Amino acid sequence: MIATRKKILRRDFILWIILGILFIFLGIDEFASIHEKVGDYFRNRMNLTGYLETAWIVPYGIAVLVLFILYFKFLSRLPRRTRKYFVISGLIFVFGAIGFEIIATKMSKKDFSYHIIMTLEESFEMIGIALFIYTLLDYISTKYGYLGIKVSNKEDS
Repeated sequence: MIATRKKILRRDFILWIILGILFIFLGIDEFASIHEKVGDYFRNRMNLTGYLETAWIVPYGIAVLVLFILYFKFLSRLPRRTRKYFVISGLIFVFGAIGFEIIATKMSKKDFSYHIIMTLEESFEMIGIALFIYTLLDYISTKYGYLGIKVSNKEDS
């Protein structure tokens, strides 16, 4: 929705679209475990062990850095409050996804502590996403005042 309102500012329009596509990909990735398949591919090809045993962290970590560089100027153009919560929600999500995954690599899946770490990982990811959604809605309400979707079950005459 934000992207359609941003068509006037072409430089931001494409970045909003990319951000939307990124979150669609993350949803598909979570459902289809794409990151685990990527990890298996890299682990087998590069013979990774230890903390890099969860090898998806390497390409996804690089992607996070590239996105941060790509979005740095974009973030600076956002209102201060929006920028702050974008960064905080991103850090929470990435710490949950990558940080707890690294911690879990050295744990047995049979240990109770492993399940606690996995619960924390998923919780941090969900909190990061929830905060990001809140931030987007807050941005819409402060920037545009009102943006609505009308749903009707009436047939056109």
